[in-house]
Amino acid sequence: MNWSRGFFRVWILITVLWVLVTLVFSWKEIADPWTFESAFLFSGDPSSRPTSFKMYSDDYDAALKRKAAGELVEVEISQDTVFEKAVVFHPVKWSEQELNTGVKTHIPWFGEIIRGEKAKARRNNALLALFWGLIPPLLLLLFGVVVRWVAVGFRVKGDA
Repeated sequence: MNWSRGFFRVWILITVLWVLVTLVFSWKEIADPWTFESAFLFSGDPSSRPTSFKMYSDDYDAALKRKAAGELVEVEISQDTVFEKAVVFHPVKWSEQELNTGVKTHIPWFGEIIRGEKAKARRNNALLALFWGLIPPLLLLLFGVVVRWVAVGFRVKGDA
């Protein structure tokens, strides 16, 4: 009987099961990662590109303070085919038409920013799943190699 070959086969079986379980538990976060909603701040002209930032960031807090001071208006927008939801801050002096012009002009850019954030989160989640899927089995293999090395050290010279 060859103990090394048997333990190596058990390690392969455990590794395959571990990778499958890791993939099952990680798939939702890889396929549709959660990210903070995006916010955009128009500062002047509706045709100029707004500043983008994440909600619950320092920039978002500053925009909320400016809103409380009466300088900005907060509008929630949604474009089902491009993005789920975003918040737009614009100057109080803007008319409804200026707001519509600014938002409609920049909707593709809003979607690009949001899709970029989703792709970054998806990549990070995939790397994390790869780490958790491969590192534990490799550590187990290393442990097995060390145990075999120690066991071989206890063999009597005549044993083979």
